[in-house]
Amino acid sequence: MSKADWLFIPGTLCDGRVFAPLIQHLGQTASGSIRVVQALDKDDLSALAHRAVEGLGARIHVVGFSLGCQVAFEIMRQAPDRCAGITLISTTARPDTPDLAPDRRAMVNRFQCDGAAALVEADLWPRYVAEPQRPGHPAKDLIHSMAHETPSSHLAAQIELAIGRPDSRPALSCLDAPVLMINGQEDRLTPVDLGAEIASTARNGMHSVIPAAGHFVLLEEPEATAAVIHTWVRGLNQ
Repeated sequence: MSKADWLFIPGTLCDGRVFAPLIQHLGQTASGSIRVVQALDKDDLSALAHRAVEGLGARIHVVGFSLGCQVAFEIMRQAPDRCAGITLISTTARPDTPDLAPDRRAMVNRFQCDGAAALVEADLWPRYVAEPQRPGHPAKDLIHSMAHETPSSHLAAQIELAIGRPDSRPALSCLDAPVLMINGQEDRLTPVDLGAEIASTARNGMHSVIPAAGHFVLLEEPEATAAVIHTWVRGLNQ
Protein backbone atom coordinates (compact mmCIF):
# COMPACT_ATOMS: atom_id res chain seq x y z
CA MET A 1 0.00 0.00 0.00
CA SER A 2 2.81 2.45 0.86
CA LYS A 3 4.18 2.24 -2.70
CA ALA A 4 0.89 3.12 -4.38
CA ASP A 5 0.24 6.41 -6.13
CA TRP A 6 -2.63 8.43 -4.69
CA LEU A 7 -5.53 9.72 -6.78
CA PHE A 8 -8.09 12.19 -5.41
CA ILE A 9 -11.38 12.80 -7.25
CA PRO A 10 -13.72 15.67 -6.24
CA GLY A 11 -17.50 15.85 -6.40
CA THR A 12 -20.27 18.10 -7.68
CA LEU A 13 -19.52 21.84 -7.72
CA CYS A 14 -16.07 21.08 -6.32
CA ASP A 15 -12.53 21.24 -7.59
CA GLY A 16 -9.25 19.86 -6.31
CA ARG A 17 -9.16 22.37 -3.45
CA VAL A 18 -11.72 20.31 -1.57
CA PHE A 19 -8.93 17.84 -0.74
CA ALA A 20 -6.28 20.37 0.34
CA PRO A 21 -6.90 20.16 4.12
CA LEU A 22 -7.18 16.37 3.99
CA ILE A 23 -3.96 15.94 2.02
CA GLN A 24 -2.16 18.28 4.41
CA HIS A 25 -3.24 16.18 7.39
CA LEU A 26 -2.45 12.90 5.63
CA GLY A 27 1.20 13.87 5.38
CA GLN A 28 3.43 10.86 4.81
CA THR A 29 0.47 8.47 4.80
CA ALA A 30 0.05 9.41 1.14
CA SER A 31 3.66 8.52 0.44
CA GLY A 32 3.53 7.87 -3.30
CA SER A 33 2.98 10.45 -5.99
CA ILE A 34 -0.26 12.42 -5.65
CA ARG A 35 -2.66 13.37 -8.42
CA VAL A 36 -5.70 15.51 -7.72
CA VAL A 37 -8.36 15.61 -10.42
CA GLN A 38 -9.35 19.24 -10.72
CA ALA A 39 -12.98 18.80 -11.80
CA LEU A 40 -15.51 16.41 -13.27
CA ASP A 41 -16.01 18.05 -16.65
CA LYS A 42 -17.52 15.23 -18.77
CA ASP A 43 -20.63 13.09 -18.49
CA ASP A 44 -18.77 10.01 -19.77
CA LEU A 45 -17.85 7.99 -16.70
CA SER A 46 -15.56 5.65 -18.60
CA ALA A 47 -13.59 8.50 -20.15
CA LEU A 48 -13.22 10.28 -16.82
CA ALA A 49 -11.88 7.13 -15.17
CA HIS A 50 -9.44 6.42 -18.00
CA ARG A 51 -8.09 9.96 -17.95
CA ALA A 52 -7.79 10.01 -14.16
CA VAL A 53 -5.47 6.99 -13.99
CA GLU A 54 -3.52 7.57 -17.21
CA GLY A 55 0.20 7.77 -16.47
CA LEU A 56 -0.08 6.67 -12.85
CA GLY A 57 1.77 3.67 -11.47
CA ALA A 58 0.67 0.07 -11.48
CA ARG A 59 -0.91 0.42 -8.03
CA ILE A 60 -3.23 3.26 -7.08
CA HIS A 61 -4.97 4.30 -3.89
CA VAL A 62 -8.13 6.02 -5.07
CA VAL A 63 -9.87 8.59 -2.88
CA GLY A 64 -13.26 9.81 -4.04
CA PHE A 65 -15.57 12.40 -2.57
CA SER A 66 -19.32 12.40 -3.23
CA LEU A 67 -19.89 12.22 -7.01
CA GLY A 68 -16.17 11.60 -7.46
CA CYS A 69 -16.75 8.20 -5.90
CA GLN A 70 -18.67 7.23 -9.02
CA VAL A 71 -15.43 7.69 -10.97
CA ALA A 72 -13.68 5.63 -8.29
CA PHE A 73 -16.23 2.87 -8.82
CA GLU A 74 -15.59 3.00 -12.57
CA ILE A 75 -11.82 2.67 -11.97
CA MET A 76 -12.67 -0.32 -9.80
CA ARG A 77 -14.62 -1.86 -12.69
CA GLN A 78 -12.02 -1.06 -15.35
CA ALA A 79 -8.85 -1.90 -13.44
CA PRO A 80 -9.54 -3.79 -10.20
CA ASP A 81 -5.98 -5.15 -10.09
CA ARG A 82 -4.57 -1.61 -9.99
CA CYS A 83 -6.58 -0.66 -6.90
CA ALA A 84 -4.33 -0.90 -3.87
CA GLY A 85 -7.17 0.57 -1.85
CA ILE A 86 -10.27 2.67 -2.31
CA THR A 87 -11.40 5.37 0.12
CA LEU A 88 -14.94 6.58 -0.45
CA ILE A 89 -16.24 9.69 1.30
CA SER A 90 -19.94 10.62 1.46
CA THR A 91 -21.45 8.54 -1.31
CA THR A 92 -23.75 5.70 -2.35
CA ALA A 93 -23.17 2.66 -4.53
CA ARG A 94 -26.80 2.63 -5.65
CA PRO A 95 -28.05 3.90 -9.02
CA ASP A 96 -29.95 7.17 -9.04
CA THR A 97 -33.70 7.20 -8.51
CA PRO A 98 -35.30 8.09 -11.88
CA ASP A 99 -37.80 10.51 -10.36
CA LEU A 100 -34.93 12.72 -9.17
CA ALA A 101 -33.78 13.55 -12.70
CA PRO A 102 -36.10 16.57 -13.28
CA ASP A 103 -35.05 18.23 -10.02
CA ARG A 104 -31.39 17.53 -10.73
CA ARG A 105 -31.60 19.13 -14.17
CA ALA A 106 -33.56 22.06 -12.77
CA MET A 107 -30.55 22.75 -10.53
CA VAL A 108 -28.51 23.55 -13.64
CA ASN A 109 -31.14 26.06 -14.73
CA ARG A 110 -31.11 27.73 -11.31
CA PHE A 111 -27.31 27.85 -11.43
CA GLN A 112 -27.43 29.57 -14.82
CA CYS A 113 -30.24 31.97 -13.95
CA ASP A 114 -29.57 32.85 -10.31
CA GLY A 115 -25.85 32.17 -9.98
CA ALA A 116 -23.76 29.85 -7.86
CA ALA A 117 -24.06 31.83 -4.63
CA ALA A 118 -27.86 31.79 -4.63
CA LEU A 119 -28.01 28.08 -5.47
CA VAL A 120 -25.53 27.08 -2.77
CA GLU A 121 -26.98 29.34 -0.08
CA ALA A 122 -30.64 28.49 -0.62
CA ASP A 123 -30.59 24.88 -1.79
CA LEU A 124 -27.32 23.20 -0.90
CA TRP A 125 -25.59 24.72 2.10
CA PRO A 126 -28.28 23.60 4.59
CA ARG A 127 -27.70 19.99 3.48
CA TYR A 128 -23.93 20.18 3.06
CA VAL A 129 -22.71 20.45 6.65
CA ALA A 130 -23.74 19.39 10.13
CA GLU A 131 -24.03 22.94 11.48
CA PRO A 132 -25.14 25.22 8.62
CA GLN A 133 -26.14 28.01 11.04
CA ARG A 134 -22.72 28.14 12.70
CA PRO A 135 -21.34 31.70 12.34
CA GLY A 136 -18.15 31.88 10.29
CA HIS A 137 -18.27 28.22 9.32
CA PRO A 138 -14.72 27.35 8.18
CA ALA A 139 -15.91 25.40 5.11
CA LYS A 140 -18.35 27.95 3.75
CA ASP A 141 -16.04 30.32 1.87
CA LEU A 142 -14.28 27.48 0.06
CA ILE A 143 -17.54 25.75 -0.88
CA HIS A 144 -18.91 29.01 -2.29
CA SER A 145 -15.66 29.73 -4.13
CA MET A 146 -15.53 26.28 -5.75
CA ALA A 147 -19.17 26.55 -6.86
CA HIS A 148 -18.63 30.08 -8.20
CA GLU A 149 -15.69 28.92 -10.31
CA THR A 150 -17.51 25.88 -11.72
CA PRO A 151 -18.62 26.47 -15.33
CA SER A 152 -22.27 25.67 -15.94
CA SER A 153 -21.18 23.13 -18.57
CA HIS A 154 -19.29 21.23 -15.87
CA LEU A 155 -22.28 21.24 -13.56
CA ALA A 156 -24.50 19.99 -16.39
CA ALA A 157 -22.06 17.13 -17.01
CA GLN A 158 -21.92 16.34 -13.29
CA ILE A 159 -25.70 16.20 -13.07
CA GLU A 160 -25.83 13.74 -15.97
CA LEU A 161 -23.17 11.63 -14.25
CA ALA A 162 -25.33 11.48 -11.15
CA ILE A 163 -28.46 10.62 -13.12
CA GLY A 164 -26.80 7.93 -15.20
CA ARG A 165 -24.62 6.30 -12.59
CA PRO A 166 -24.80 2.49 -12.57
CA ASP A 167 -25.35 0.19 -9.64
CA SER A 168 -21.85 -0.37 -8.25
CA ARG A 169 -22.79 -2.97 -5.68
CA PRO A 170 -22.22 -6.02 -7.93
CA ALA A 171 -18.67 -4.91 -8.77
CA LEU A 172 -18.00 -4.07 -5.11
CA SER A 173 -18.99 -7.56 -4.07
CA CYS A 174 -16.32 -9.00 -6.40
CA LEU A 175 -13.51 -6.59 -5.53
CA ASP A 176 -10.55 -7.99 -3.62
CA ALA A 177 -9.01 -4.59 -2.86
CA PRO A 178 -9.73 -3.07 0.56
CA VAL A 179 -12.44 -0.41 0.73
CA LEU A 180 -12.77 2.30 3.38
CA MET A 181 -16.10 4.13 3.55
CA ILE A 182 -16.22 7.39 5.53
CA ASN A 183 -19.41 9.18 6.52
CA GLY A 184 -20.24 12.24 8.54
CA GLN A 185 -22.78 11.26 11.15
CA GLU A 186 -25.08 14.13 10.10
CA ASP A 187 -24.85 13.63 6.32
CA ARG A 188 -28.24 14.59 4.86
CA LEU A 189 -27.37 13.83 1.24
CA THR A 190 -25.85 10.36 1.56
CA PRO A 191 -26.87 9.07 4.99
CA VAL A 192 -24.82 6.71 7.09
CA ASP A 193 -26.86 3.64 6.16
CA LEU A 194 -25.77 3.98 2.53
CA GLY A 195 -22.15 3.98 3.65
CA ALA A 196 -22.75 0.95 5.83
CA GLU A 197 -24.17 -0.83 2.79
CA ILE A 198 -21.01 -0.13 0.80
CA ALA A 199 -18.73 -1.45 3.55
CA SER A 200 -20.80 -4.59 4.03
CA THR A 201 -21.06 -5.25 0.29
CA ALA A 202 -17.31 -5.03 -0.29
CA ARG A 203 -15.31 -8.20 0.35
CA ASN A 204 -12.82 -6.26 2.45
CA GLY A 205 -14.78 -3.25 3.62
CA MET A 206 -14.57 -0.94 6.61
CA HIS A 207 -17.01 1.79 7.64
CA SER A 208 -16.06 4.80 9.74
CA VAL A 209 -18.53 7.44 10.93
CA ILE A 210 -17.22 10.80 12.10
CA PRO A 211 -19.42 12.60 14.66
CA ALA A 212 -20.54 16.22 14.30
CA ALA A 213 -19.92 16.27 10.55
CA GLY A 214 -22.10 16.23 7.46
CA HIS A 215 -21.65 15.58 3.75
CA PHE A 216 -18.50 17.71 3.59
CA VAL A 217 -16.85 15.78 6.40
CA LEU A 218 -13.43 16.15 4.75
CA LEU A 219 -13.70 19.96 5.17
CA GLU A 220 -15.61 19.96 8.46
CA GLU A 221 -13.28 17.47 10.15
CA PRO A 222 -10.18 17.09 7.95
CA GLU A 223 -7.90 15.99 10.78
CA ALA A 224 -10.33 13.32 11.94
CA THR A 225 -10.89 12.14 8.37
CA ALA A 226 -7.13 11.89 7.78
CA ALA A 227 -6.69 10.02 11.06
CA VAL A 228 -9.21 7.38 9.96
CA ILE A 229 -7.39 6.91 6.66
CA HIS A 230 -4.00 6.81 8.37
CA THR A 231 -5.12 4.14 10.85
CA TRP A 232 -6.69 2.08 8.07
CA VAL A 233 -3.62 2.26 5.82
CA ARG A 234 -1.33 1.38 8.73
CA GLY A 235 -3.47 -1.70 9.40
CA LEU A 236 -3.23 -2.78 5.77
CA ASN A 237 0.55 -2.51 5.87
CA GLN A 238 0.96 -4.68 8.97
